[in-house]
Amino acid sequence: MAEAADRDQSQLHKDISRLSIGELITEIREQVSLLVKKEIDLAKVELKADLKAEALMAGGFLLAATFGFLTISMLCVTAILAIAIVLPGWAAGLIVSGFLLLLSLLAALIGWGSRVKAPLVRTREVIRSDISMTKEGIA
Repeated sequence: MAEAADRDQSQLHKDISRLSIGELITEIREQVSLLVKKEIDLAKVELKADLKAEALMAGGFLLAATFGFLTISMLCVTAILAIAIVLPGWAAGLIVSGFLLLLSLLAALIGWGSRVKAPLVRTREVIRSDISMTKEGIA
């Protein structure tokens, strides 16, 4: 395999020595174009494989989230049944539901507080800078 590559290299050197500058530039352009096409093809193949693996991972997380939700639901039912020993069943259900409502409100407040308040700050600064430079260049 290495011998074939060495032969191809020596043949390439012999052929290149006979080319004019214009032909060399054309050859370089064609070689660069071929290289870019091959790299794009490689990137496509790698991206397909990576996306397939990521889709499998996402499916696994979705399944885990589903079972986690079911587990939490069963724990809530267990909590209601445990409280129902002391209180009526409806009261136990209201207590657990109220607790879950408080947790959801807390999560919503935390989520709202961590939202992006001023989106695209860096992009806006760059655009403003570009506009002012353009205005200065025109004036």
